[in-house]
Amino acid sequence: MVKQAIINNSDCKILLDQSKYQNKFDQIQELLGLTEKEKMQILSINKANDPAKNTKKYL
Repeated sequence: MVKQAIINNSDCKILLDQSKYQNKFDQIQELLGLTEKEKMQILSINKANDPAKNTKKYL
């Protein structure tokens, strides 16, 4: 009950990199009332910075 009151009364919600919670993000999406587009935007944060996906080689 308290958790929902805090979320409902927050003007600003800040979500940082949530990539490690991709498999459980549906619960977060439901709790925050996020659209599918908002979910995809949040889960894409920092993907461009993933060193495992960086294929550029610097000399």
